Amino acid sequence: MRDLQLYASEAQRYPPESVRNHMISNSIVPIARQFNEDMDALRGLLPTQTPCPLPARMAFVRNKKSLEGIIQRLDHRKIAATNIIARYNNGFHLLYLLANLSRLDGFRLHCNILSAADGIKALSVSQDALSQTLSRRHDALEAELQGQKAEVVEGLQYQGSKTSLALASLESRVHSQQQSLDELSSRMSSAVASPDVLGRMVRAELRQQLEPLLHRFADVSLLIDQIALGVSKKASEHSDFKTGGSGAIHGLSNPGSERRVIYTWVTTYRVRGSQDGYFRFRFVFMPRSWLCSTGISLVFSSGPDEFGHYSICPSILPIQIIPYSSPVWDIFERDDAFAVRQLVEHGKLGLRALTEFGQNLLRHAVHDNLPNICRYLLRDSGYGTLFLDDADMSMEIPWSLIADRSVEDDIESTREILQLLRAYSDSGDDSGNQSEWGWNNIFCSPCLSFEQKKSYGHLFLEFGATLRLFSWIRNDDMELNKSLLNFYLDTGGDPNQFAKTGIPPLLFALLLLSRGDIEPDISLVTILISAGADIYYIHDPDNDPDTARTTTDWAFALEVEDLWEAALEECGLDIASVYAESDRRLQDHRRLRGATRSGVDVESITEPGPSSELRRRAGQAGRRCEEGWIAE
Repeated sequence: MRDLQLYASEAQRYPPESVRNHMISNSIVPIARQFNEDMDALRGLLPTQTPCPLPARMAFVRNKKSLEGIIQRLDHRKIAATNIIARYNNGFHLLYLLANLSRLDGFRLHCNILSAADGIKALSVSQDALSQTLSRRHDALEAELQGQKAEVVEGLQYQGSKTSLALASLESRVHSQQQSLDELSSRMSSAVASPDVLGRMVRAELRQQLEPLLHRFADVSLLIDQIALGVSKKASEHSDFKTGGSGAIHGLSNPGSERRVIYTWVTTYRVRGSQDGYFRFRFVFMPRSWLCSTGISLVFSSGPDEFGHYSICPSILPIQIIPYSSPVWDIFERDDAFAVRQLVEHGKLGLRALTEFGQNLLRHAVHDNLPNICRYLLRDSGYGTLFLDDADMSMEIPWSLIADRSVEDDIESTREILQLLRAYSDSGDDSGNQSEWGWNNIFCSPCLSFEQKKSYGHLFLEFGATLRLFSWIRNDDMELNKSLLNFYLDTGGDPNQFAKTGIPPLLFALLLLSRGDIEPDISLVTILISAGADIYYIHDPDNDPDTARTTTDWAFALEVEDLWEAALEECGLDIASVYAESDRRLQDHRRLRGATRSGVDVESITEPGPSSELRRRAGQAGRRCEEGWIAE
């Protein structure tokens, strides 16, 4: 075809005398050009690769009509060119050329058509194989789905049968316990004015307590009515009456009435450097977890917030109550702060959520020694001040909560928690918040060794805690008591520091000697006397001089006077002198009606007598005694 175009162009470009043996009409040129265009279009529709891919085969099938149209046009153009050439007798050479060219193109076209037919057949075979494969795969998936469906149905039926059996067993146990009701008796000491009112009160209270079972057992309502009727009948009689009740049913209505539903906190604050003060009121309504999982928290403060703004209206927010059976506490037990953050970000855990007993998340984390979660709540959440205020930790570190350990804990984790709390709290005066019980929890813990107890004690002192007196009377291990007492004195403990009950340590030691279940040991008494304990202490809690007693009087009252005398002798004190000085001070106390001086007295009656000859302890407590720091 390119030769034909070249020939036509040369025929137009050369003079007529150079091509007089190849004369041709001007109409053959557009026919040849159209023939060439149709051949290019035909070449574009035929596959270029052998074997051809599936998309090319599909395209070839779709363009079948276009191929047939192009072939028809080629035939028409061939006929037109042949007719034109036949008009000229001197154009046989051109006719022969076109005929050969047409036969060659026809042969090529026929070959391409045969190849396309073979491709279409191969494509059809591959499509049939693919459809068969898809059909087999569909059948396999359907069979697998039916098998899984059967397994799920069987599992659900099995679980349903187990649940039914469990419920039937529970109902049978409840019925059996109802049949053997515990016998309860109550004695009326006087007649009541309105038995019907009393019966209605009993009926209402029983319905409230047994509400979870009213819709499950019809005889529960009958029992309640019988009890109320029995109370109404017997309320006016001065005799015993018996009613039925079941401890098991009462247990099912747990939690009982001992759990609080409403919590109120009123805290007063004083602004640093001034006499101005303000208060903060917090009210929490926390229903029982089995009844409702949402409570209400109301907070109001008359003072400014951290930005200096004053609140006009109280803040009322719903709070989430998380039962101890929730998997949230499993995350807390692992100290997984990242998981807690995820729960908060996805709205599954609120920052103001509370436990069943009203503790917020920070207080729970501090109690369980969870430093990672404490770090997130105080530092990373941005609500550290809110957590501290809700947990009553904004003014002091909760020593008793930190020391409330039932198992052995890592002291470094406790140190990290204390560092976080000190960064947000002012330890200040720790006289509140049961700090004395914090020391008791450390010193009397059966899970900690003595070295661990000393480590915790030094840790508390390092972070600003005041060393408090602990009650040895609650501990039966005398060797441990002696070790703890020495530790208490060596770390700066005052041998004359009063406990909250107003009793000094020496009197505690005498009370411990009076217990019959402990082997008598005067070691605690001698340790305290050697450290400078006041052996002439006068106990007058009622501010009544007539009932006041000295330490010696207490020894005789507790019937441990022989042990008291042995302790005095071991400390190098004269027993007669001590008794005489005790009597003299008691007489002065009664004469002065509880005062330590009169208008003409020169020295205090609480000063040690000249014959006491107390031995001084080398520690800090002994130095305080030498300086005259004796409690009045």
